[in-house]
Amino acid sequence: MTGATVGDVVVPKPNPDCETTHEENKARREELDKFEPTKRCENPEARKIQVAGQTIDGIDGCGVTISNARFTSASGGSSIPVSAQSNYTCLTAELKKGVVEGNPAIDRANGSLLDCDGNGRHPYKGPPEPSQAGGHCETRTLDELVKNGQTLSGGTLSINIDWRQDGKKLKHPCEGCHDMLCYAVKECELNVELCTNREDEDPPESVNMANFCPYDYDNRKSLSGRKKRNALLEALGGFGG
Repeated sequence: MTGATVGDVVVPKPNPDCETTHEENKARREELDKFEPTKRCENPEARKIQVAGQTIDGIDGCGVTISNARFTSASGGSSIPVSAQSNYTCLTAELKKGVVEGNPAIDRANGSLLDCDGNGRHPYKGPPEPSQAGGHCETRTLDELVKNGQTLSGGTLSINIDWRQDGKKLKHPCEGCHDMLCYAVKECELNVELCTNREDEDPPESVNMANFCPYDYDNRKSLSGRKKRNALLEALGGFGG
């Protein structure tokens, strides 16, 4: 499932893992709708839900991201499921079950757990403070695999991102996670597939991350960086609804 390009356009390829992880994301969203967080954002664009007979903003209106992924090592065998959520620390003990922590917050100032180029642990990147990106779903997923002793080289990670913001469903990683995923692709030799927003397609599809690398967060405003970023958003089906 390496994907293909026609001109400058990346063409998605069938990926059965995307169907499974889409259903897992959907089930997780339904579970979160029952969760009353300690703080909800006031966002007029947030999706409205019913809880205990009251209409409130869905937690996904606050920018909460969830993801479900499948990792298969180079040696093959059964794939490993990895479920992540961006606001892990505010979850109840019950909601934390089955959700990975990744690199603990206390250690994130030292960078991610990925060190594939001999230059030390690859740093997290992004605002408002780089180590905060260590709490994003994509970085949690990669860190969790390394923490559990998985060898990334030659393996395949199919990840289905579900990021809700301003009432929209986004399938793309943020710019900092774009950087980290490209590091995993280029330096750790991990094959990364991102599920698209075309969930009505049969079979479900994904695009290969290598088509959007290299990507350096620090040079994201360069012409090359903007082209890679725009191509990724376009390939994943835009913003969705």
